[in-house]
Amino acid sequence: AAIDLFIVVVPTDLFLVSAVYVRPKRWLAIALTIAFGSVLGCAVLALVIDYDQEIIHRTFPEIFKSENWTYAEGLIEKYGFYAIFFGAVGPLPLQPFVLVGALSTKLSMTSLMLGILLGRVLKFCLFAWLASRSPQLLEKLKIASPAELKPLQEQAVKNIDAP
Repeated sequence: AAIDLFIVVVPTDLFLVSAVYVRPKRWLAIALTIAFGSVLGCAVLALVIDYDQEIIHRTFPEIFKSENWTYAEGLIEKYGFYAIFFGAVGPLPLQPFVLVGALSTKLSMTSLMLGILLGRVLKFCLFAWLASRSPQLLEKLKIASPAELKPLQEQAVKNIDAP
C-alpha cells in the first residue's frame, strides 16, 4: 500500500477486496494493514517534500501554474484537515492532496497525517467490511448464492496457499 503513493497504478482497493474475499474473518486486520501502509507512503512523500520543497518545483515546474493546482491549494488552505480527510476517503488519487498539504503553510504535518490516517482507515474498513459480507449481500440481491460462490472462494484460497 505504501508503494501506491509512488506508483499510481497499484490497485490498493483491488488488493484489499481480494485479500478479504480469501480471508473474510480477517477483514479488519487486512483493512488496517493496508491503511497503515498507505499512511506510511504518504508520510514518506510528505517528509521528502518537507525536507526539500524545491524538489517539486524543480521536477514539475508547470504544475504550479495550472488552475487545478490553484483550486486544490485553495481547498487545503480553506478547509485544511477536512479537505485532506475527504481526499483520503474519496476515489481520487491521494498524491495531489499529500503534495498540496505538505507544501501548505496553514496545515501542520500532524494534521496532514491525522487526516490521511482517519480517512484511509474509514475507507479501507468500509471496503473490507463490505467485501467480507459480499456473499451474503449477493445472495440477498439474488445475484449469486453461497453455493455458487463457495467453489470460487475455495479456489482462491488454494491459489493463495499454493507454493
